Amino acid sequence: MKIVLAHGILGFGEIDIAGDPISYFKGVKVKLESLGHSVIAPPVNPIGSVEKRAPVLAKAIKQFATGKDKACIIAHSMGGLDARHAITHDPDVASRVHTLVTIGTPHFGSPIADLFSPAMKLHDIFGLETNGLEKLEDKTSLHDLTTSAGEAFERANPNQPGVTYHTIAGVGRQPDHALAFHTSDFFSGPFVFMLFHMRMANDGVVPADSAARHGKLWDTWPTDHADEIGWDLDHPEADPSPEHLQRYVRIVQKVQKEQ
Repeated sequence: MKIVLAHGILGFGEIDIAGDPISYFKGVKVKLESLGHSVIAPPVNPIGSVEKRAPVLAKAIKQFATGKDKACIIAHSMGGLDARHAITHDPDVASRVHTLVTIGTPHFGSPIADLFSPAMKLHDIFGLETNGLEKLEDKTSLHDLTTSAGEAFERANPNQPGVTYHTIAGVGRQPDHALAFHTSDFFSGPFVFMLFHMRMANDGVVPADSAARHGKLWDTWPTDHADEIGWDLDHPEADPSPEHLQRYVRIVQKVQKEQ
């Protein structure tokens, strides 16, 4: 099967550091290729807007999924928005993709992005009109991850006929003991904020309801946002766990059964 791995904000496809290749989807490409699948992980602008990122992803898909073999896109975080935009607005992409699986994608935005949006804060707190600042933010990935942008994105990017859509959400790690955060230290603040203050199950970045979009979740993972792609931010040097790799193997197996 042809598989496209679409990365999220601040992400990359693969980079080489002193001869040591590092992948955004840690270990996934190598694992799936070992099972006979053809896999690409195209890089897009790590901080660009969906409008900038999606055409780059679309070009890679069209070059990859040629002939009769359509592709399955497995997308993390903002990569899911890029993929949805590409499928909706480029008929050539829609005709070459049979399945889109999104993991931890903020389909309806994230309240954490709202907190980091100066335009939203100035409007909410001081009631200021921030059209100029909003236009500046529109050119960045931050804007596309806010809850207000999520609602507009949903209206502009409906599901396309012939493409199957599945959603997966992370809901935090299983705690080692009663007082442990269900996430790496890096995400503990936003995780607790959303879980206890906003009553939202989440992965430290994206609420599960947003990741689910408006349908039933295909799967729920005991992971934080970085764990979803194999990166334990408490131990970034660690190899990807067998369970992490098996999650992606199970995705592919389930997709194959649908074909």
